[in-house]
Amino acid sequence: MACNARRVGTARHRFACATVARMCRSIHRLRDGRELSDREAMEQAARQYVRKVSGFTKPAAHNEAVFDRAIAEITDATERLMGSLTIRGAKA
Repeated sequence: MACNARRVGTARHRFACATVARMCRSIHRLRDGRELSDREAMEQAARQYVRKVSGFTKPAAHNEAVFDRAIAEITDATERLMGSLTIRGAKA
């Protein structure tokens, strides 16, 4: 993933690139070899993603429903993705 800073070499560029590099470090791979993850692992990854993107580790009461909806939608999308993947060498 590339950073979007305008001038290479500037402090802003270095900060933007460092931020992009750190962005999703804590989100773990959901597919280990041939095993697909369960829905709980997908939901945990979705929760980490929503926290990272929003900048909030815990939503305020007035944002809780929005967080929950985003987590559910991302979990559903992840489940569809993981269910649609074709893995070479896996038994059908």
